[in-house]
Amino acid sequence: MAREVFEQAPAALAGMAGPEHLIVAVNAAYRAMIGRQEMVGSTAAALYPEAVLQGIVPLFDRVYATGVAETKKAWRMQITSDAGLQEFFFDFTLQPWFEPDGAVAGVIVHLVDVSEQIVAQQAAEARAVAAEARYEQARSTLAALQEALLPATLPLLPELDLAARYVLAEADTAAGGDWYDTVVLPDGRVALVVGDVVGHGVQASAVMGQLRSVVQERLRAGCTPAQALQAADAHARHVPGAQAATCCITLADPADGHLRYASAGHPPPLLIAPDGSTGFLPATGQGPLATGAVYTDTEARLPQGGTVLLYSDGIVERPGLTPEQGRQELRRTAGAAAVDQLMPHNSPHATAERTVVQTLEVLLRDNGHSDDVTLLAAHRRPGPEALELTLPAEVDSVRAVQFELGQWLVGVGCGSDDESALQHAVVELVTNTVDHAYTGRRPSGTPREVTVRARLTADGTAHIDVTDHGRWSDTDQPDPYRGRGLSMVEMFTDTFTIDKGTESGPGSTVTITRTLHRPAALTQGTTPADPRHHTLSIDADPDTPGLVHARGTADTTTAQHLTDTLMTTSRGGTLPLTLDLAEVTHLASAAVQALHRATTVFDQHGQPLTLHAPRGSVAAAVLDLAALPYRTDPPPTADRAR
Repeated sequence: MAREVFEQAPAALAGMAGPEHLIVAVNAAYRAMIGRQEMVGSTAAALYPEAVLQGIVPLFDRVYATGVAETKKAWRMQITSDAGLQEFFFDFTLQPWFEPDGAVAGVIVHLVDVSEQIVAQQAAEARAVAAEARYEQARSTLAALQEALLPATLPLLPELDLAARYVLAEADTAAGGDWYDTVVLPDGRVALVVGDVVGHGVQASAVMGQLRSVVQERLRAGCTPAQALQAADAHARHVPGAQAATCCITLADPADGHLRYASAGHPPPLLIAPDGSTGFLPATGQGPLATGAVYTDTEARLPQGGTVLLYSDGIVERPGLTPEQGRQELRRTAGAAAVDQLMPHNSPHATAERTVVQTLEVLLRDNGHSDDVTLLAAHRRPGPEALELTLPAEVDSVRAVQFELGQWLVGVGCGSDDESALQHAVVELVTNTVDHAYTGRRPSGTPREVTVRARLTADGTAHIDVTDHGRWSDTDQPDPYRGRGLSMVEMFTDTFTIDKGTESGPGSTVTITRTLHRPAALTQGTTPADPRHHTLSIDADPDTPGLVHARGTADTTTAQHLTDTLMTTSRGGTLPLTLDLAEVTHLASAAVQALHRATTVFDQHGQPLTLHAPRGSVAAAVLDLAALPYRTDPPPTADRAR
């Protein structure tokens, strides 16, 4: 009877005797699983020679020698069955069995075939890897789209040092709608722009590109910030996805520090004094685009040595913080960075760059950020001194000019590409002067010299003159300004003009110009935002019809839930509704857009949507900025009504 029980047991069992692991018993389940019928009487090594190299037979040896059972999970084995060599995945236990005197008699093998589960798991993992690759590719593509729509460089201006960074959101799957821009106007003023389109992905990036183009065109046409916003507002009314987009435009005059700014639902600029003290410029109180707001300009002044910082709300509305806490952290951090007190060791030399880079590093490394973050800083500084070198027209002077010009270009903040191009061009011009300008006859007393003058104009253009006092030899070079080297000069510059002088006034001057820029940067954050911060509950008051309470985070991930609940509770805006926002911990631009849209729907049906937010609350601060009307008293409840 024991033999019949062993044979019919559902578990796959085999018994092996002695140190050679002679197979003495296998049941039907074992034979079916392995795929071999004739096994009894063979040793494990003889029956499965491949199992020796795969480390399976040595396991039998160890259990037999120690008398201690061992269990293994999901071991991949390739063993020979009656159908040939096959691959399996097994969970198995090797259990010693004993003689009456306690000596180990052999090993009992219990097999469980988990091949189907492992193959399915591997397929799922492969799909996950492929999905992750598609996700990364999509994110990279969208990031590239965003980067292509943003300025690749910033102008390098003599009296206004600029720096910008755009950091992609960590909690979403695509680039968003933040943007920044700098527009240098003909009169020397510079327009600084930061905006934010609700949402993420291709649509948000496309809307951002349209609004940026409208704003830039209006500013170049001479409009004030408010007029440019009014034009963007008119455009946004006809663009799906543009409603509730925000924007701040600041027009700065580097000469006297005069600022004129206007905001459409966007946080006001931060002004950092030369001593590091900070203060936000007065908010304009005007709502986002396409919400019926009217925009006006406000004036301020940027002192010499001061910095103005424009930013998107992602830097102040971070997970775990109220907007007011975020604003105060921004004030402290940016102020300390501007005066090089935040991380002074090996910090960036330029104030604007230091302010942007260090502020982002310190503020985003703790809880991460659920929205895109954009910073644009402008530091007012004295313009760089012009360069003037007069050296002998000799070979040794070429290297000296290259060195001095390089030092001057680095001093004005020139990027490596511009520096290399201008050095190539000037070296070629000085070399031509050394080789050709003084080979012919020249009036006595004329100095054999070359003079290089360089200055940075108000619009960020390097203007360089190379002058000599000689007269070029027609026999040595019929037209010295038509050689291969001069073609290189033309290639490396924006403009290239030649004044060869006259017979009575010998000497030639070559003038080259090149507009200088510094790279702007788009980066991706590395600290994931805590998902616990992305929950929003909206519950109807059980005792007061038409009253709902919102609690938690109202952002990109929960804005649709907010919209759905408001519309469901009010039957599509046909019933009056009161929304209590007292316990909302984060009210992002996506939620503001949802509230604006809901307000429009309620208005169309002649019903009120009443918002309540206590003074000093997160919601109150954002609603003030978004120009959404609300009440500060507690909402009416059934208990209070009684």
